[in-house]
Amino acid sequence: MYSVVPLLSIEILIPPFVALALTVALIPAIKGVSKRFSLVRAPAGDRWHETPTPHYGGIGISSGVIVAMIMAGVSPLIVAGVGLIFVLGLLDDFFALKPYVRILFETGAAALALFGGIDGIELWSLG
Repeated sequence: MYSVVPLLSIEILIPPFVALALTVALIPAIKGVSKRFSLVRAPAGDRWHETPTPHYGGIGISSGVIVAMIMAGVSPLIVAGVGLIFVLGLLDDFFALKPYVRILFETGAAALALFGGIDGIELWSLG
């Protein structure tokens, strides 16, 4: 059922490097578009940054992670859970969601991951 793959095999190393390359390529492009169209968040008391910060950086990060997960053969339900967190971040950038809405989304994403398991291992099973 399971195959053992050497830790430094190309099969193991490609997905993280693809994620890194995709993220490194997308973040500057997204940052440029955000600044060009004034899609930035101004400094505020509840934020740690001191200069205007571009929105939508999560697109680059999530794209890299999701592509790597698909390449690595991660359970589709786990990928869907990560996708749900991505959508949550995007919606929060657009609409500044209330905390209870974020908690509902995050609970749904966690449920997808739990029921998706890892290679047939049921993460929600206590026995």
